[in-house]
Amino acid sequence: MSFPIADTISNRFRGKLIKIFLQALGCEIGENLICSHWPSFRRIPIGNLVIGSNVQIGKEIHFEPLPTGEIIIGDNCIFRENIVICSGRSVVLENGISVGKNVTIRDDSHNNSKDALIREQGWNFSPVNIRSFVNIGDDSCILRGSSIPEGVSILKESVVLESSMLIKNSAYQGIPVIQKK
Repeated sequence: MSFPIADTISNRFRGKLIKIFLQALGCEIGENLICSHWPSFRRIPIGNLVIGSNVQIGKEIHFEPLPTGEIIIGDNCIFRENIVICSGRSVVLENGISVGKNVTIRDDSHNNSKDALIREQGWNFSPVNIRSFVNIGDDSCILRGSSIPEGVSILKESVVLESSMLIKNSAYQGIPVIQKK
């Protein structure tokens, strides 16, 4: 049996605890952080995570800011569940963004060489920028170097690449994404 008022209170309390924890690490956290579950951190963010006001974090949210990277989340964003945000340089999500279930946002990838083991190849980084009022559908990937303009909807099961040329206030779907008419 669910008690919506109790759930709301515990989600807000959990948000306050996470805010205190992250601020103690030098991160900037806005007002009214709501967390239905505890987010996880592959690496503890030391001042390289910014979360705006009125952000809602669902369950199984994983933040992976490398020491050289930063994750910046604007105001009024919603993260559903099972989301990975990884940054070796910069991942910026502006205001009013909605991220569906099972989404990955990464600004990194392995180098690709047949002459070395993958663990010895190093990494490529290129910033990811997601402008305001973007919707990212379930099971989508936003890969290094991607830039998503304001008002775009990325429909479910889509992949946005660095080479994807997106137009403001349009809808896209596919692997890689193409504009929906």
